[in-house]
Amino acid sequence: MKVFKAGLLSALMLAAPASAETTIVFNNFLSPNDKLWLDVMKPWIADVEKATEGRVKFTVPSSSLAPPPEILNSVQQGVADGAFQMVGFLREKHPELQMSLLPMSYFGN
Repeated sequence: MKVFKAGLLSALMLAAPASAETTIVFNNFLSPNDKLWLDVMKPWIADVEKATEGRVKFTVPSSSLAPPPEILNSVQQGVADGAFQMVGFLREKHPELQMSLLPMSYFGN
């Protein structure tokens, strides 16, 4: 899938490794009709649930549990177990992550 384009990356943060019958509260700030959500994140969630034979399930709240710049903090504080995060929102506290946004740093298949 070539949905990711230069300048758009995600960081997935999971608070704890999965065990039997685990439900992960996964924060998403994208709209329900966003192409990245529909073509990448939602199928990934389905793939994880299928690969774990239902032992890992995801709960995705209907609206974001934190504003986009605060999503990483919300995971670190236990508000959510995992989240989709764009590194552009982290430039002040984590400038090293901006290296992934440099031109020609992503070469898709």
